[in-house]
Amino acid sequence: PFILAGSISCALLSVLFWIPSPTWSDSSKLIYFAAVSALFYTAFTVFTVPWRAMGFELTTDYGERTGIYSVMTIVIRLFQLGFVWVYPIAFYGWLGDPAESMRTLAIMLAGFTAVAGALPVFLCQRPPPALEVMTPA
Repeated sequence: PFILAGSISCALLSVLFWIPSPTWSDSSKLIYFAAVSALFYTAFTVFTVPWRAMGFELTTDYGERTGIYSVMTIVIRLFQLGFVWVYPIAFYGWLGDPAESMRTLAIMLAGFTAVAGALPVFLCQRPPPALEVMTPA
């Protein structure tokens, strides 16, 4: 439940970074960004701590655990390679003016974050506990 709540919260809060109006005073923007940042990083912690610990819970075998964390690292690095294109897409206004491009990208990335963050919740189920067989003494 923490992974699901954290991923959805991160998705929603990442969009909130791009909502403030340019007509707000600098003080208002600073307070707004500080509040949204605090909420975002709290939600990120709620998501990432159980997500990273999940690999230890999925298996007790050292080799399988290494494979799980290898795949996790590859997925993270692939996402990071794609994420570097956010700035050029927004800056050059490929989706409209730069501010509107960033809002559109934030909504698209938020949708991706919510779906990708929810996948482990539904795909990685904890195995049922082993039943102990009692033998008569």
